This record gives sequence, structure tokens and C-alpha cells, in this order.
Amino acid sequence: MASRWGASAGELSATTAPAGLDLSCQASAAAVNAAYADITAFTAALAARVGVRATHVAEADTRYIANEADSANELAALASPANAV
Repeated sequence: MASRWGASAGELSATTAPAGLDLSCQASAAAVNAAYADITAFTAALAARVGVRATHVAEADTRYIANEADSANELAALASPANAV
């Protein structure tokens, strides 16, 4: 899951400005550019948040796996004397 979130954050960061907005026949070019700037800022903030969450999920996954391994080892240690009888 963390790797998918990291990939999504990378995709959000990879957006580029559309070409051809500065044509003289396009009266709303300034409005489109302003909207694009807002979208770019939002996308960058979203990508950063998704990236942070992906990192947290990866860390939690690592802790979970370590906890499961510790639990399995403790259980094995308890079960070993019973098997030796």
C-alpha cells in the first residue's frame, strides 16, 4: 500500500503546464493560468501529504512485521519445552 501511495504522490508531482495558453485569440488565458497555478499548488500539497502518509504506512508495516516475528518467536519458545517431552 505504501508503495502505491508513493507512486501516486510521484504522479501528482509530475504534472506540467499545458502548452499554448498564451494565444492572442484566447481572452481567458490569464484566468486559465491563474487556475492552473492554484491547481499546481494544491497538487503539490496533496502529493506531499500522500508522500508523508506513504512513509508512515511503510514504517507501520515494518513495525507490524517485527511485532509478528517477535510474537512467533515467543510462541515458539513456549511451545518448544512441550514438544521435548
